[in-house]
Amino acid sequence: MTQTKDFIKQTESLLDDFYAIATMDDPAVVNMVHTYTGAIRACESLGYNWIRNEDGKHTLIKIKS
Repeated sequence: MTQTKDFIKQTESLLDDFYAIATMDDPAVVNMVHTYTGAIRACESLGYNWIRNEDGKHTLIKIKS
């Protein structure tokens, strides 16, 4: 696997984890919503679209320019 593919897989896994924590019914993780949103926005600013399935798993898709 290329370095870019490895990075994308790691980022998708990170987004999965952020989303799982951000959607917990626990007031102690309220700030994780902001962390998750920031991570999504960072991916978008780097030229990626994203999809989250019903299980909370993310897929990043490079926007062709």
